[in-house]
Amino acid sequence: MPTWGGGTVVEIAPLGELRLATHAGPLGIHATLDGFDVEEARALVTNPERLSTLKPEAVADITWAVKMAVLRGLAAALVGAVLLAGLASRRVLSAAIGGGSVLVAAACSLAVAVTGWNPNALAEPRYTGLLTTAPSVVGTAESIVTDFSTYGDQLAQIVGNVSGLYSATSSLPLLPDQDEVVKILHVSDLHLAPQSWDVIATVAEQYDVDVIVDSGDITDHGSRAENRYVEEVRRMPAPYVWVRGNHDSAVTQRAMRQVPNAVVLDGKPREVAGLTFLGLGDPTFTPDKSLDNDERKVTEATEDLAAAAENLGGVDVLVFHDPTDASLLDGQAPLALFGHKHYRKVERGETGTFLMTQGSTGGSGLRALEPDEPTDILLSVLYVDRGTSQLRAYDDIRLGGLGSAAASINRHVVDHAGDTTYVAPPPVDGTGGETGATAVPGGAE
Repeated sequence: MPTWGGGTVVEIAPLGELRLATHAGPLGIHATLDGFDVEEARALVTNPERLSTLKPEAVADITWAVKMAVLRGLAAALVGAVLLAGLASRRVLSAAIGGGSVLVAAACSLAVAVTGWNPNALAEPRYTGLLTTAPSVVGTAESIVTDFSTYGDQLAQIVGNVSGLYSATSSLPLLPDQDEVVKILHVSDLHLAPQSWDVIATVAEQYDVDVIVDSGDITDHGSRAENRYVEEVRRMPAPYVWVRGNHDSAVTQRAMRQVPNAVVLDGKPREVAGLTFLGLGDPTFTPDKSLDNDERKVTEATEDLAAAAENLGGVDVLVFHDPTDASLLDGQAPLALFGHKHYRKVERGETGTFLMTQGSTGGSGLRALEPDEPTDILLSVLYVDRGTSQLRAYDDIRLGGLGSAAASINRHVVDHAGDTTYVAPPPVDGTGGETGATAVPGGAE
């Protein structure tokens, strides 16, 4: 393909791109990884010594690809130039001149590429997108085997954990008639975690939720390659309300708008499941941890969201990614949902708004491979009164992170009268975790 700097780009969706400075010149190579040989990959990770043979093989493959690309491109350009020149002038001489010009240009381009050919480029790759964390997250071939065998075990455990959660719900205090409440599944900070979608879909189906609300950071770097991940929203069993987080880009938001099941909040009220939602995308884009969030922009955006809600005369649910200035939304809606912090927090504002920050439903994404202790997977089911839009109760669900089989569910019953009522001690649920129920005086956890 035409390019100013040459080189080779390998697109590995949804992780990002691998860029190699293989050659210079006006012609570049762009490749897309659509699949891989599972048996070859298994043989590689079980025998790390084979890594030493990859470089010469890869160099030979790329060399062959360059030669074939040059020949195909040269043939296509030559035929095209001759035909266009001949059709335009209807003279053999003009067609010959056109073809000769293409040959000269191609020869020059090829000469530049050959002169600048760098077979050692494979040892100095440059990553974009989520692949920027590859060297630190993946490490050696031996660690890949250990970490991802554990990760595979965890995927199987999650299925059992989620199933165990719902068999335990019979011990929880009964809620009002299901027709009287709207059930909201609150998730946040998926960060490209592959297991998130199965967990969300299972919880949504088991609880028969009316709407799923995602308070941002569905991706990690907001790259175009990550758009494939958001396509999974299509198979969610309920409308998927979403706001942009600081790891999501305008590219991510455009991709979400193309998903039929998605409802993107960005300054305008939207009616979903009988409730009015209002949200605003995060004003900052800081996928790189070395960049600091601009707290001033976050404060101004939170103020704008509060003003928009006030101009509408109030809404039912406000959604914003960063809870730094959550108190500014107090009084503008019965419920305000946030994410960003990767931990769960629930508090009630002075004028009655429930300010609910969700933890990471993705277990912090692929960062789960980094810490010594795995990050739990967190999500909540909220029960909102259809008539008053007030929060009646909520179930906090916690699944153990990477390599953990723990699972728990806790129900909090909101007592708007302010009375403290003891409901039940947390019984053992049989999955290694606990289920429990508490009444929340005044709504504070």
